[in-house]
Amino acid sequence: MLTLRKQLGRRIALSLLILSLGAGLAHAEEEEPTIYDSQVLKRMEFSDSQRVVVEQIMEDSGAVMAQIFQKYNIDPRAKPDFDKLMAARHELQELEAQQKRRMKAVLSRQQFKYYLGLLQITASNVVRATRNKP
Repeated sequence: MLTLRKQLGRRIALSLLILSLGAGLAHAEEEEPTIYDSQVLKRMEFSDSQRVVVEQIMEDSGAVMAQIFQKYNIDPRAKPDFDKLMAARHELQELEAQQKRRMKAVLSRQQFKYYLGLLQITASNVVRATRNKP
């Protein structure tokens, strides 16, 4: 049972991070980043045309993610709550798939690989935070 919980937790965390893209619920430089924020815009270089599209993807996904978080009473500034993330997993995974398709269409192969690496690092941080005591 614990193994299944860990596996599901990792998948959910990855979903959340892929959705956050770099700004997630904190819109670019407007707010302080959350644990779900992989800071893609700050850590990656984009052409001017790519940046415009990536910012739009982030804004669109961030708005949907905020609605999902509100629906499931998930506070992005609080310690990640495994049970709440589990409840939201289907909607988050659907949004994740959509966002990854959009990003893949914009980024070069090398950029997309780097982007996925940033998301994995951030996912590890979220998974670790679900285990840490408050």
